[in-house]
Amino acid sequence: MSAVRGLRRTWSVVVALALACAPATRAAPGARAIDARPVLHIVSIAIEDYAPPLERQPGALQSAVALRDSLRAVAGAVYAVRTHALSGAGATATAVHALLSTIARDIRADDQLFLYFRGAGSASALHLADGGTLRPNELGGWLAKLRSRTQVVVLDAADAAGFIHAMRPKLTAPREALRAARDLTAFGVPGAPVMVSDLRGRQQTALGVEFLRALGDERRAARVVLASALATRVLERMDTPVMVYQSGRDLVLGARAEPAALADAAAIRDTTPWRTTCGASCPMITVTAVEQRITLVGRAPELAPDALVFVNGRRVRWMGDRFEVELPPGALRLPLRVRALLPDGSRLEQALPPP
Repeated sequence: MSAVRGLRRTWSVVVALALACAPATRAAPGARAIDARPVLHIVSIAIEDYAPPLERQPGALQSAVALRDSLRAVAGAVYAVRTHALSGAGATATAVHALLSTIARDIRADDQLFLYFRGAGSASALHLADGGTLRPNELGGWLAKLRSRTQVVVLDAADAAGFIHAMRPKLTAPREALRAARDLTAFGVPGAPVMVSDLRGRQQTALGVEFLRALGDERRAARVVLASALATRVLERMDTPVMVYQSGRDLVLGARAEPAALADAAAIRDTTPWRTTCGASCPMITVTAVEQRITLVGRAPELAPDALVFVNGRRVRWMGDRFEVELPPGALRLPLRVRALLPDGSRLEQALPPP
């Protein structure tokens, strides 16, 4: 789903059709595994100083470090975390492309990518330290070829919403597809980033500040931290326009270091069928309509408000006892896979007939 939200106006952007603690390293081939968990690759590129006519980007390095540290704390119970950072004069075109090549070589299908860029940009390019650029077709093509399909991208640069829109053709599945090409959540602002002062009076972008706040709030409030929950918090809090593009399944970014939370996180990531454990107390979930060819509408009046419900891996949005979720037209012609995590820890999985 794509959404743009402002203080006075709320725009709905064309929905991106979707089917939707310690750092550790992966053992070398043939070596004994040190950590069998999937790896979260955190890639940050931060540039503050550019040659004219590009403007200075105050607070870029500080934002990248703060986001990396916060995300590592959120993710550390679920993932082995690897961080990859390029900053300042070291973030040249050669270095960036070499880093992307390294990630593409090392990342595995069960890993996850988190990419953060903070610097000068436009709808047609992210600007690097030596005058080089990273263009939408390059970044989109690279994301599309990764063995891992689970990706979060935060582009904290001018006209990043336009950049994301421009790279979408590289990441979009055919309309008849049953699932999205990628499980992707991407954040970016239209126009110039709005600068705000943090609690210490330092200049930061509004997106950077609100994304960090959302990470911290979710870590404190939720047993499992989902990309969709961060997107909701950012959209609700930003007083200036922001675009959130979501496609494919929801993404687990972390969880509390508690057995029940870790079990829920593993279950959400799992693609094998769940064993229903709620028994006679299982709530009734029904599909009532399809709107605008892609929006599935349903009801679950017996469901607790803090339950998590997923249709084909995509978390639904609640409006009272009514829910909505965007799915590609191809998926709506087949039985739907519905999963619910209930507040007491029990689970429900059922197949609903095509709407």
